[in-house]
Amino acid sequence: MARSEITAQPTSARDGLELSFESANADGNSVANTGQQVTVVRSSASSDRLVTQVTGGVVRGLALNDPDVTVPAGSTVVLGPWPTIYNQDDGTVHLDYDDETSLEVAVIEVG
Repeated sequence: MARSEITAQPTSARDGLELSFESANADGNSVANTGQQVTVVRSSASSDRLVTQVTGGVVRGLALNDPDVTVPAGSTVVLGPWPTIYNQDDGTVHLDYDDETSLEVAVIEVG
């Protein structure tokens, strides 16, 4: 299985949005990054999960550390928006999971 892209769902203050979630991918997910996306990670797991935001950036020849975010058991976390330093060569942000079981993800396009 390969990394899969999550399509952003547009929202506006006037219309609102009923989020549609999809299961986290075992090989990770990617999100197109225009600087106006946030990713919602929802856990129904009985233990914490770790989401790694894989940076594509290099500063003065040094690769940036990939920040991890803990999603507490039974909780929801919002990630982003991301500066372009997080972008991979194709303009996407990559998300990896220590365990995708019982994780769901949705991407919101703001604006």
